[in-house]
Amino acid sequence: MRIVLVDSSHLFGVIYSASGQAENPNVLDFFKTCVNSVKKSIREIQPDYVLVAIDDYQSSWRREKNPCYCQSGYDMPIEFKKGISIYQELLSEAGIFFASRPGIEGKDIIGTICKKMEGSVSAKIYILSGNKRYIPILRDGVTLRNNFSRNPSDVEKTIASIARNIGLTPEQMHAVHLLSGDKSIGFDGVKGIGEKTAIELIKPYKNIHELTDNSYKIDGKRGENIRTSLNGIIEGFSDVLVPNTELELGFSLSSLLFKRQNKKEKVAA
Repeated sequence: MRIVLVDSSHLFGVIYSASGQAENPNVLDFFKTCVNSVKKSIREIQPDYVLVAIDDYQSSWRREKNPCYCQSGYDMPIEFKKGISIYQELLSEAGIFFASRPGIEGKDIIGTICKKMEGSVSAKIYILSGNKRYIPILRDGVTLRNNFSRNPSDVEKTIASIARNIGLTPEQMHAVHLLSGDKSIGFDGVKGIGEKTAIELIKPYKNIHELTDNSYKIDGKRGENIRTSLNGIIEGFSDVLVPNTELELGFSLSSLLFKRQNKKEKVAA
């Protein structure tokens, strides 16, 4: 059983950037291109179930918790944000289920579905996004797939590939993001620590809390910066950086059925 979960915010960002960011964008053409990209992925993966998750661009629980947070895609032209209904209509015409919730980002909908499917051994889940903030929720059977990556070795990320290429677990990668920051959402991380340094710092420890407990072992300005700022970073950004996996979805997972002829196949909610 294959499930495709599409992160619309990443899709919008890539398509918008590729369009040259025209001054007078054609909203219909833009969303047609986005839907065609989803259809292409469906043809390649041949899923049984498909969900397109759409952000609420009016509000976000992340911005309410941390005003510094900058939502992905928030800098898109207002015409695109107002035209989301066109995107939804095109998806409906293609028989593709979509979901959006007030104050919620698409990654939270995707994260919750992944959590609900943890007990399904037969499920193979593909998250279509290049957003590294999905990495902490990866597990066996879940693949983070970026169809727009120019690096063939970076198209698909799994627990195994991250362990092989970086030598870390998804939980350790969350620590890397907390230490090194993510400027795309207005988060600087610990001063003076980039991704490569963060990877080396976290390798001896299981998670960010173990590193915090052992930060006295880190010498110099780097150790001082960690001890001074890391607890505040964890409090302000730890849950902001990862998908919320505990939503009330308001729909049954069987709604994601794409191959309508397979009506006998069910997905447990």
